[in-house]
Amino acid sequence: MKSVYYFYDGSKPPEVINLDDLLHMSKNEGVMDDPFVKDHALFKDESDKYYNQVMSFNYYIMRNPTAEDFRYANHVFGLPLPTNIADFEKVAN
Repeated sequence: MKSVYYFYDGSKPPEVINLDDLLHMSKNEGVMDDPFVKDHALFKDESDKYYNQVMSFNYYIMRNPTAEDFRYANHVFGLPLPTNIADFEKVAN
């Protein structure tokens, strides 16, 4: 199963992103020392839950997130738990 990546910063509903585009853009711009690229390489083999805890806190990126991951992010962002994730919770888990 191919992983699905989301951008979520709490300001609007989660958005599916193409991680390959982000990584390709960094390579083309010669930004291979970009912290996001380094951290993704470091954590890509970790569980989705661990990856999401690290990458959502630093870059607002999640891999195969669950509704629980988004609720945790809202908690970290200081938002009420259902903020911007109600539609996701209807189809997730």
